[in-house]
Amino acid sequence: AIRGVGAAGGGWALLAAFRAAANSPKLDMRDPCVLEGPMPRHVAVIMDGNRRYGRQHFGDALSGHRAGGNKLHDFISWCVELGIQVLTVFAFSTENWKRDEAEVNAMM
Repeated sequence: AIRGVGAAGGGWALLAAFRAAANSPKLDMRDPCVLEGPMPRHVAVIMDGNRRYGRQHFGDALSGHRAGGNKLHDFISWCVELGIQVLTVFAFSTENWKRDEAEVNAMM
């Protein structure tokens, strides 16, 4: 079962999980690296560097945030495929509130 909770709101997290599961590239389950070893029950991720990535690869920070969000959708889908029961995503820190208002609004 997929469920979402968190500061961003359980509804948003749940919707993101369902969209990701429906629209992301699938893992190659035949690849031995995918299924090697025991599968964790809980995975936590800190999203860091999207702004820097956007500036380096696209010339602007917002494109990096967009690319990071797209990759997060893929990641959620992969976790669902692998049976990961709990996924914690740290995507917005208190320090992010100090950024330009347009950038903060785009991340919301």
